[in-house]
Amino acid sequence: MKHLIFNILVACSVFQLAAQNDVQYTHFLFNKLAYNAAYAGAAGVPTAMALYRNQWLTLDGAPTTATVNFHTPFFGGRSGFGLNITADRVGMNRANSLEASYAYRFSTAGGKGKLSLGINGRLEQGKMDWNEANPLDIGDGTIPTGEDARIAPNFGFGIYYEQSNFYLGAS
Repeated sequence: MKHLIFNILVACSVFQLAAQNDVQYTHFLFNKLAYNAAYAGAAGVPTAMALYRNQWLTLDGAPTTATVNFHTPFFGGRSGFGLNITADRVGMNRANSLEASYAYRFSTAGGKGKLSLGINGRLEQGKMDWNEANPLDIGDGTIPTGEDARIAPNFGFGIYYEQSNFYLGAS
Protein backbone atom coordinates (compact mmCIF):
# COMPACT_ATOMS: atom_id res chain seq x y z
CA MET A 1 0.00 0.00 0.00
CA LYS A 2 2.86 2.39 0.83
CA HIS A 3 4.44 1.75 -2.56
CA LEU A 4 1.16 2.45 -4.34
CA ILE A 5 0.74 5.80 -2.59
CA PHE A 6 4.38 6.71 -3.28
CA ASN A 7 4.02 5.82 -6.98
CA ILE A 8 0.83 7.89 -7.30
CA LEU A 9 2.56 10.89 -5.69
CA VAL A 10 5.56 10.56 -8.01
CA ALA A 11 3.32 10.23 -11.08
CA CYS A 12 1.34 13.31 -10.10
CA SER A 13 4.47 15.39 -9.53
CA VAL A 14 5.62 14.92 -13.14
CA PHE A 15 2.82 17.06 -14.57
CA GLN A 16 3.06 20.84 -14.88
CA LEU A 17 1.17 22.77 -12.25
CA ALA A 18 -0.23 26.28 -12.53
CA ALA A 19 -1.47 28.60 -9.79
CA GLN A 20 -2.99 31.99 -9.39
CA ASN A 21 -1.68 35.01 -7.58
CA ASP A 22 -4.51 36.47 -5.52
CA VAL A 23 -4.72 40.19 -4.93
CA GLN A 24 -3.62 41.16 -1.43
CA TYR A 25 -5.71 43.66 0.52
CA THR A 26 -4.94 45.22 3.88
CA HIS A 27 -8.36 46.80 4.50
CA PHE A 28 -10.76 43.84 4.57
CA LEU A 29 -13.29 45.69 6.70
CA PHE A 30 -13.78 48.29 3.95
CA ASN A 31 -13.62 45.85 1.04
CA LYS A 32 -15.93 42.92 1.79
CA LEU A 33 -17.36 42.89 -1.74
CA ALA A 34 -13.98 41.78 -3.13
CA TYR A 35 -14.16 38.62 -1.02
CA ASN A 36 -17.85 37.76 -0.95
CA ALA A 37 -20.49 38.33 -3.67
CA ALA A 38 -23.27 37.98 -1.07
CA TYR A 39 -22.19 41.29 0.48
CA ALA A 40 -23.55 43.27 -2.51
CA GLY A 41 -26.15 45.73 -1.20
CA ALA A 42 -25.65 44.70 2.45
CA ALA A 43 -24.91 48.29 3.54
CA GLY A 44 -28.53 49.21 2.73
CA VAL A 45 -27.52 52.29 0.70
CA PRO A 46 -25.53 52.83 -2.51
CA THR A 47 -21.87 52.52 -1.51
CA ALA A 48 -18.66 53.33 -3.38
CA MET A 49 -15.12 52.55 -2.25
CA ALA A 50 -11.61 53.03 -3.61
CA LEU A 51 -8.39 51.55 -2.23
CA TYR A 52 -4.79 51.95 -3.30
CA ARG A 53 -1.95 49.88 -1.87
CA ASN A 54 1.73 50.40 -2.66
CA GLN A 55 3.96 48.05 -0.70
CA TRP A 56 7.78 48.34 -0.38
CA LEU A 57 8.01 51.75 -2.07
CA THR A 58 11.70 51.75 -3.00
CA LEU A 59 11.89 48.19 -4.36
CA ASP A 60 11.67 47.61 -8.15
CA GLY A 61 8.59 45.60 -9.08
CA ALA A 62 7.00 46.17 -5.67
CA PRO A 63 3.34 45.14 -5.37
CA THR A 64 0.77 47.86 -6.15
CA THR A 65 -2.98 47.39 -6.15
CA ALA A 66 -5.82 49.75 -7.02
CA THR A 67 -9.46 48.79 -6.49
CA VAL A 68 -12.72 50.65 -7.08
CA ASN A 69 -16.07 49.12 -6.30
CA PHE A 70 -19.71 50.12 -6.07
CA HIS A 71 -22.68 48.20 -4.72
CA THR A 72 -26.29 49.07 -4.08
CA PRO A 73 -29.49 47.44 -2.88
CA PHE A 74 -32.57 47.33 -5.09
CA PHE A 75 -36.09 45.84 -5.02
CA GLY A 76 -36.62 47.24 -1.53
CA GLY A 77 -33.34 45.86 -0.20
CA ARG A 78 -34.13 42.26 -1.15
CA SER A 79 -31.45 42.23 -3.85
CA GLY A 80 -28.05 43.81 -4.28
CA PHE A 81 -25.81 44.50 -7.25
CA GLY A 82 -22.09 45.29 -7.20
CA LEU A 83 -19.27 46.13 -9.59
CA ASN A 84 -15.57 45.78 -8.79
CA ILE A 85 -12.61 46.94 -10.91
CA THR A 86 -9.10 45.95 -9.83
CA ALA A 87 -5.61 46.56 -11.21
CA ASP A 88 -2.77 44.61 -9.58
CA ARG A 89 0.97 44.69 -10.34
CA VAL A 90 3.65 42.45 -8.83
CA GLY A 91 7.03 42.42 -10.54
CA MET A 92 6.59 41.50 -14.20
CA ASN A 93 3.01 40.34 -13.64
CA ARG A 94 0.02 42.62 -14.36
CA ALA A 95 -3.55 41.59 -13.60
CA ASN A 96 -6.75 43.52 -14.29
CA SER A 97 -10.27 42.37 -13.52
CA LEU A 98 -13.86 43.46 -13.91
CA GLU A 99 -16.38 41.74 -11.65
CA ALA A 100 -20.17 41.90 -11.31
CA SER A 101 -21.99 40.52 -8.26
CA TYR A 102 -25.62 39.81 -7.47
CA ALA A 103 -27.01 39.00 -4.02
CA TYR A 104 -30.45 38.02 -2.79
CA ARG A 105 -31.20 38.96 0.83
CA PHE A 106 -33.93 37.74 3.14
CA SER A 107 -34.73 38.08 6.83
CA THR A 108 -34.17 35.09 9.07
CA ALA A 109 -36.76 33.65 11.41
CA GLY A 110 -37.40 36.11 14.21
CA GLY A 111 -36.29 39.05 12.06
CA LYS A 112 -33.04 39.58 14.01
CA GLY A 113 -30.69 38.97 11.10
CA LYS A 114 -30.40 38.91 7.34
CA LEU A 115 -29.02 36.12 5.21
CA SER A 116 -27.64 36.81 1.72
CA LEU A 117 -26.78 34.41 -1.08
CA GLY A 118 -24.66 35.81 -3.88
CA ILE A 119 -23.05 34.93 -7.19
CA ASN A 120 -20.40 36.75 -9.17
CA GLY A 121 -18.75 36.65 -12.55
CA ARG A 122 -15.34 38.10 -13.31
CA LEU A 123 -13.20 38.65 -16.38
CA GLU A 124 -9.51 38.54 -15.52
CA GLN A 125 -6.76 39.72 -17.83
CA GLY A 126 -3.29 38.61 -16.82
CA LYS A 127 -0.16 39.79 -18.55
CA MET A 128 3.50 38.91 -18.04
CA ASP A 129 5.97 41.48 -19.44
CA TRP A 130 9.09 39.46 -20.19
CA ASN A 131 10.93 42.60 -21.34
CA GLU A 132 11.34 43.45 -17.64
CA ALA A 133 13.18 40.19 -16.91
CA ASN A 134 16.75 40.51 -15.71
CA PRO A 135 18.43 37.27 -16.89
CA LEU A 136 21.87 36.21 -15.74
CA ASP A 137 22.84 35.25 -19.28
CA ILE A 138 21.95 37.72 -22.03
CA GLY A 139 20.39 35.92 -24.99
CA ASP A 140 19.11 32.98 -22.91
CA GLY A 141 16.68 31.22 -25.27
CA THR A 142 14.61 29.76 -22.45
CA ILE A 143 13.36 33.20 -21.37
CA PRO A 144 10.49 34.40 -23.57
CA THR A 145 10.44 37.93 -24.97
CA GLY A 146 7.60 40.42 -25.35
CA GLU A 147 4.33 40.16 -23.49
CA ASP A 148 2.22 37.11 -22.72
CA ALA A 149 -1.43 38.09 -22.06
CA ARG A 150 -4.47 35.94 -21.32
CA ILE A 151 -8.11 36.62 -20.51
CA ALA A 152 -10.11 34.14 -18.46
CA PRO A 153 -13.52 34.05 -16.76
CA ASN A 154 -13.93 33.29 -13.08
CA PHE A 155 -17.16 32.61 -11.17
CA GLY A 156 -17.94 32.51 -7.49
CA PHE A 157 -20.63 32.00 -4.87
CA GLY A 158 -20.99 33.44 -1.39
CA ILE A 159 -23.17 33.40 1.69
CA TYR A 160 -23.30 36.25 4.23
CA TYR A 161 -25.21 36.51 7.51
CA GLU A 162 -25.45 39.65 9.62
CA GLN A 163 -27.09 40.90 12.78
CA SER A 164 -26.72 44.26 14.52
CA ASN A 165 -23.43 43.28 16.22
CA PHE A 166 -22.28 40.17 14.32
CA TYR A 167 -21.54 39.02 10.77
CA LEU A 168 -20.29 35.82 9.22
CA GLY A 169 -19.59 34.96 5.61
CA ALA A 170 -18.12 32.30 3.39
CA SER A 171 -17.30 32.38 -0.31
